[in-house]
Parts: sequence; structure tokens; C-alpha cells
Amino acid sequence: MNIQCNAEVLDESLVEFLTTLVQSTQDAIVCVDEGYHLVLFNPAAESLFEYSAKEILGKRVNKILPLQHNKDKRTIVSGKTKSGDSIPVDITNSSMVLNGRVYQASIIRKATPGAVDEIEQYRKETKRKLLREVGQVAGMSSVCSHRPL
Repeated sequence: MNIQCNAEVLDESLVEFLTTLVQSTQDAIVCVDEGYHLVLFNPAAESLFEYSAKEILGKRVNKILPLQHNKDKRTIVSGKTKSGDSIPVDITNSSMVLNGRVYQASIIRKATPGAVDEIEQYRKETKRKLLREVGQVAGMSSVCSHRPL
């Protein structure tokens, strides 16, 4: 495990430390397996989505979030609470492989107008950069295609 922290604190109690960290954070943390079944649901997720971990673990994530939310590393989607209310949520995703199985962990918080603007700006910048790179590749291929063999 590659965690940068004080080894004296974690040498014997890494699991306890990480469990406490996940349980005490103010951000919702959820994790799904390859079948999109919830395998981790921390107290902040319980508060945000109004489900207890006991009621939601093992259920498919689309009960609270759209399945397509995993396409971007960070995105804003509409989540759904137990009472059926839609809430805009800011999600940061990461994938991991443990014991040969793929999991996706998501850190979730209620979206603010600033987060929506920030993500939109990032998408625009990424699109401009990609278009610029595609243009450079296209320019290189036209130069290469005019060279005699």
C-alpha cells in the first residue's frame, strides 16, 4: 500500500486509521464493485442520500446515482435521496483493483454553483486542448503525406 503518512502512527493500526478516516469525513464516500453494487457507504453518504448503510449496501448504485457518472474523473450529476428528491452532487471518482476485482470509489458532496462553473471551465479547456492536439496531428500527417518515398 502506497500511503504517504507517518509510519509510526500507522504501523500497527492502518485498518483502524483508514476506517476512522472514512467514517469521520464530512464528504460522502461510496464504493461499488464490478456489478455496480454498493460495498461501502459512509455516514456522510447516509446523511446525504437518507439511506442507512444497512439498507443500501448490496443494492445497485443507480438507486442513488446514475450509472454513467463513472465516465469522468470529476462530474456533477443528479443524485436521488431515499425520499425521492433530486440533488445535484459533485463526484470525484477513482478505480482500483483489489484481489483481482475492480472497484470504483467516489467522493461525493452536494454541488455548489461554483463547482458547476469550475467543472464546465475544465471541460471547455480540455476540449480546446484536445482540438489543438488533433489539429497538430492532422498538420503533421499532411506534411508526411507530401514527402516522396
